[in-house]
Amino acid sequence: MLNDVKIRLMTQLSLFEKQHKKDIELTRFYQSDYIRLQIVKSIVAATAGFLLVGGLVLLYNLEYIIEEAVRIPYQEWGYRILACYFVSLAVYGLISAIIAVVRLHRAQVRLQGYRKNLRRLRQMYQEELQNQGKGGKS
Repeated sequence: MLNDVKIRLMTQLSLFEKQHKKDIELTRFYQSDYIRLQIVKSIVAATAGFLLVGGLVLLYNLEYIIEEAVRIPYQEWGYRILACYFVSLAVYGLISAIIAVVRLHRAQVRLQGYRKNLRRLRQMYQEELQNQGKGGKS
């Protein structure tokens, strides 16, 4: 027998799954794992960007570097570059962690109604099974 309430509920669940597929995938991660993954991705991207920008700056100043090769304080410049690199990694990592926490929290809030509807649907199926079991024994 068709149950209109159950059909509406399944339709709502299906629409939510289509519209919020990323939210459902996000919540399959442990919170700490998801945040770590986002931080690692941002560190890799920041490193690649830093290397590309550093290479462009090096190429731009190549004439000066060749002319002043003996007088350039390489150790001092190396420390400055490493300091800039680590500061940029810290900033990118922190921003990435904040964004990941906010995304995960928003996804969890949106999924509360979805989970509530899933529980209602499961309860309807269990009640239906119990009613069929009682009807079959009589």
